[in-house]
Amino acid sequence: GGSVGGVAGARPSGLEGGAVISGAEVRARPATGILGRGTLMHAWCERIRWLGQDPPTLQELLEHADTIGADRGSAATWGVEFLAAIGAPAINALLQEPDDEATYEVHTELPFAVIVPGGTSFAHRKVQRSTFLRGSIDRLVIRRRGTVLDGITVVDFKTGEGDLSNPSVVEELHLAYGPQLASSPYAVSPMY
Repeated sequence: GGSVGGVAGARPSGLEGGAVISGAEVRARPATGILGRGTLMHAWCERIRWLGQDPPTLQELLEHADTIGADRGSAATWGVEFLAAIGAPAINALLQEPDDEATYEVHTELPFAVIVPGGTSFAHRKVQRSTFLRGSIDRLVIRRRGTVLDGITVVDFKTGEGDLSNPSVVEELHLAYGPQLASSPYAVSPMY
């Protein structure tokens, strides 16, 4: 939010119509409820450089949850859900280090700031006027072959629930998160 040099400010989550609350308000809340679940799952995701053959244990997840003040009972439930999620084939594959000749850099919670000209579209949402967009990328993986940039993977962890085998649920999620997800590659492209 706010403005910079007369340019309106926004966060990527605001592109999906997310509520605006202050960071102090978020930090003051205990890690319970939906906000706590998402916050804690993101914190666990941030700790994974590459998953490898030894995923975190529930005990390790709970110890980390304790350090950020999460409710232990809720954290245990969420920890089981988190382990199931990272065990799912598509997510597990995304978190495995590729076995090839390339080199990889992994960044988590990579901050960005970019001015988006008015008229720019992110999925089905058009930015009406120039906007200073800032936020962070949950996970950015840069692939290089020698000194050549060979690819970038942008990952935005979504921690909500839904039956992804149901096409209407997938469409609903695309409508909800499409603009936010489309803004991340836009924000990253000037950096690399």
